Amino acid sequence: YLSASHEVIGITLLCTWLMTYCFVPHVIEDHLVHQMFGLHSPMFGRDFAPASWVSLPFCSINVLLTWRYMEFEETSAILLSPDGLTRVQTFGKVSARALAIASNLWLLLWVIGPIGQNPGAQSTDVFQWLLHTCIFMCYALSNYLCALAFYLEALSDEKNFKVQRSNTIFIVVYGLSVSFLAIVYFYYVLEYRVGQDPALPPWMTPFADILWITCVSSITSFLPKEPALTVTKEIVSDPEADLEDEGEERICNCPKWLSQRSALLRLLTGPGRTWTFYPRIYLS
Repeated sequence: YLSASHEVIGITLLCTWLMTYCFVPHVIEDHLVHQMFGLHSPMFGRDFAPASWVSLPFCSINVLLTWRYMEFEETSAILLSPDGLTRVQTFGKVSARALAIASNLWLLLWVIGPIGQNPGAQSTDVFQWLLHTCIFMCYALSNYLCALAFYLEALSDEKNFKVQRSNTIFIVVYGLSVSFLAIVYFYYVLEYRVGQDPALPPWMTPFADILWITCVSSITSFLPKEPALTVTKEIVSDPEADLEDEGEERICNCPKWLSQRSALLRLLTGPGRTWTFYPRIYLS
């Protein structure tokens, strides 16, 4: 699920760049952030129509993928540690939830920044693009923390995981790429002055972008192999079956009286092992 969310971003970037280059190439040349960075970024092609009409629906798929990743990551941790989560597993639980929330915030990228600042405008609202950058970096950082938590869990559980040197090298390079990306983006935005040259050499932007994209695309190949989850689905013929699953370790703990009155909270408080529920709860 984590790797699939990265593939969605990659496919979106490719499709939107082709659309923008073919139909409205001036958007790339006149992009407002081009004044700050001095060179093109792989992210420039998705911000404005018609590419934004594709990128926003595509990236909304990541909301499903990251929330499902959160669910299965916590389920796996519960099954591996039935007596209680370790500190590393708790860190993984928190980082997975942060990524799920960050994927929702990611959709604001097309609202904060591009809106009201068409390509070719004479002035740039730096504060909006600063917020735009913060949203992007929240997702990038949460993504890395999920990978780091997974690596640390594998390092502390030799019985179920096997960590190789390539995994260690990857997690270090991935961390450096996220740090470099954050430094470059924030320095460009914060040091931008109208009418002046970019604060850093222009090559740093595409280098930081490509390095980060390469790392997130390599998660499946370079993170340690994990124990697989088996999900079995069946129909319960007894309509009076107990749907509460008492005694189960739960993914999220909410007061029982509250989860019984809210379909959303009932989904979030589902048990980690066996969960009997009605599919219409998702619709509710």
